[in-house]
Amino acid sequence: MLMKEIIEDHYTEAFEAAYALAMSIIENDKEQGVSQIRGTLRSLYVRLGNDIDGRGYFGDSDIQATIAAYELALTTVEGRLPANTEKTTMAQ
Repeated sequence: MLMKEIIEDHYTEAFEAAYALAMSIIENDKEQGVSQIRGTLRSLYVRLGNDIDGRGYFGDSDIQATIAAYELALTTVEGRLPANTEKTTMAQ
């Protein structure tokens, strides 16, 4: 198995787990869950840009998968694509 395939498999597993977690959080309490997901997304976007520790391909894959899954969960719950990034970058 090539490294690229291993990383893609890792991304897929991380995405599925993060999406399931996000939907679970939102199902428990929609308003609070959406707020929590948005706050986590803000932190993840900052963390994605700060790679001082050199987290490597798997660390990047985890963060990218979690961001994608959380964004999809918000889009699914809100029933539409966000008009801008304000909703993700600012707590409401």
